[in-house]
Amino acid sequence: MKQTKIFPFLAAFALFFAACNNVDEPTPPPTGGDKTLPYTETFESDFGDFTTVNVSGEQTWEIDSYGYAKISGYLNDTQENVANEDWLVSPKIVMSGAQIKMSFESVVRYAGTVSEEIFVMVSEDYAGDVTTATWTQLPIEFNNSSTWNLKLVQHNMSAYTGKTITVAFKYLSTDAKAGTWEVKNFTIEEGAIEPEVIEDQNLPYEEPLSEEFGNFTTFSVSGDQEWEIDSYGYAKMSGYINDTGENLANEDWLISPRIIMTADVKIKMSFNSVVRYTGNVDEEIFVMVSEDYAGDVTTATWTQLPITFENAGNWNLSLVEHDMSAYAGKTITVAFKYISTDNKAGTWEVNNFTMKEGEIIVIGPDDKGGVNNPFTVDEVLEKDPQSTETPDDGCSDVYVSGTIFGVWDTNSKAVITENIDASDKNMTYNMVLGTSDAYICIQLPAGDIRDNYNLADHPEHIGKTIKVKGDILKYNSMPGVKNLTEAEIVE
Repeated sequence: MKQTKIFPFLAAFALFFAACNNVDEPTPPPTGGDKTLPYTETFESDFGDFTTVNVSGEQTWEIDSYGYAKISGYLNDTQENVANEDWLVSPKIVMSGAQIKMSFESVVRYAGTVSEEIFVMVSEDYAGDVTTATWTQLPIEFNNSSTWNLKLVQHNMSAYTGKTITVAFKYLSTDAKAGTWEVKNFTIEEGAIEPEVIEDQNLPYEEPLSEEFGNFTTFSVSGDQEWEIDSYGYAKMSGYINDTGENLANEDWLISPRIIMTADVKIKMSFNSVVRYTGNVDEEIFVMVSEDYAGDVTTATWTQLPITFENAGNWNLSLVEHDMSAYAGKTITVAFKYISTDNKAGTWEVNNFTMKEGEIIVIGPDDKGGVNNPFTVDEVLEKDPQSTETPDDGCSDVYVSGTIFGVWDTNSKAVITENIDASDKNMTYNMVLGTSDAYICIQLPAGDIRDNYNLADHPEHIGKTIKVKGDILKYNSMPGVKNLTEAEIVE
């Protein structure tokens, strides 16, 4: 076991002592006296009164040049994961006061299972050897972050009033997975933790959920897993453990702030979502609304929204829209509720949550032609529109989706799927969806849609699936879509 001291003269003394004595004895913590409250260590330029203890592995806690304590078993140069056990240990702290709180800033990235690798520990008998002391793990939960932004962590330490304790940050890594943990601005002081106040939000309200939870919060009712922000840019919840293939029982909520719903208007909610590998989706994936949520999901009154989810065959997120006009004039909280069992644990990914004024237009049975049920190429061919200007009933301002096949060369009257001539601007005006045997022609209007999707400049789009919004009309002597207002690559 290696232990690093932080005072230069103590380090020199330790080296001299080691040269004269081959017995590897645990070294007691610095004898600068027990610390009283308030006690703060910033880790801005050194470890201060903290010590580092290396139980195993070659890596150790260090002070990064950006001003925080950092540990990682990942080697950037070789992209190697190295097994480690390392502790960052406080001095003895005398806990005085009726209410005591601890706080520090922290970020964890690239860990495997965070709850098995990142720990905050407390001991009342630590004397220099972490392996022989009695430690209690504090119930502080950490998530893998998608950014390096440190976030404030607070914990009520009043249970240790009248005691003298040592606090330690314990890090584990394996040769299969080695995350990175950064910590700064550690403080223990008298006082109560003030609940985070999140202001009520007015319309329009948007939360990307791509880099952080923003004004959303998480609430874990049961299970060790919880909602996290994935590095790919979405909120993710799963009770499935990739490393072991285990399914774990969980109930976890991702909860919006209170949203003030404007009175006497149409309101629509939208978000992107994908669900995979659940058992019975209807019993595991829910979108809930409450008018009295006050921080505890178990005591609030919730109404389930009639939003239907299905297990997807890929990881592409799809747009979900729901009419929220029934809540106009009210103040509500929206929550994504996830349940898994030890028999089946699916995965749910969500991002781009929006609540705003507006109406969802339902077109035909089952919203055919709507955003969630666009017309296919075959369905447009079946409609066989004859007008180039006036859409048939149910064919105006609709969504159509299909595979990008090529362009229609208006000069040679042929479908071109390769050697698209970027100099021929006629070939930037359209695209063809479908196959060589069955296709429709899409008019690309001048502006962002033409700039972003024409195949002369973007041949990489060939073979991808696009969803467009416009009018089903005859175009270039065949069924097609004109007057586009939206376009999006969806696969």
